[in-house]
Amino acid sequence: MWEGYSKHIVERQSDKFPNATYYAEKVPQNMRPLLNSAMHTKNLFLIRDPRDQFVSLQQFNAKRGNRDLGKQENKSDQEFARLLVKRNRRTMRELLDHEQNNRNIHLRYEDIVLDTESEVRRLETFLDVEFDMAAIMQSSTKLDAHGTSRSPQDSIGRWKRLMSPEIKDIFKQEMSDELATFGYD
Repeated sequence: MWEGYSKHIVERQSDKFPNATYYAEKVPQNMRPLLNSAMHTKNLFLIRDPRDQFVSLQQFNAKRGNRDLGKQENKSDQEFARLLVKRNRRTMRELLDHEQNNRNIHLRYEDIVLDTESEVRRLETFLDVEFDMAAIMQSSTKLDAHGTSRSPQDSIGRWKRLMSPEIKDIFKQEMSDELATFGYD
């Protein structure tokens, strides 16, 4: 089935991207071992500070006037924070078990935003491709109307000023080791 789907994508997109080398797809963490055993894949793991995820999801839901993104109506902010902690702690622990090698790379959202060129160069090396840096930098300016902040840069560290002390304590008490391991203060 996957081969048929992939062939279909290649046929439909080959005119637009005649030099395409890779096809990217998001998959749940539990599918990765199966896909890795069935085909030669490269795994790119994008990590973001869970506290900023919390703030971003809260603000996105407020902007839309609902609670669609992960927070059901009956969940308090504390319950939602604990849910995010549980998910992120598990993911971060799993990522620590994934050696960064020729099949696995970890990228932090914050590093991509603050030092795009260096992170793109890391990806080029990992994928053995060349990107058009000018096009990437030009497209990044289109993100100025970033979802819930004025810019991607403004989305980093918002938790420090927007998160309540009670929610900060939940993250600190329940995942401070994982946060520190991935370079989050």
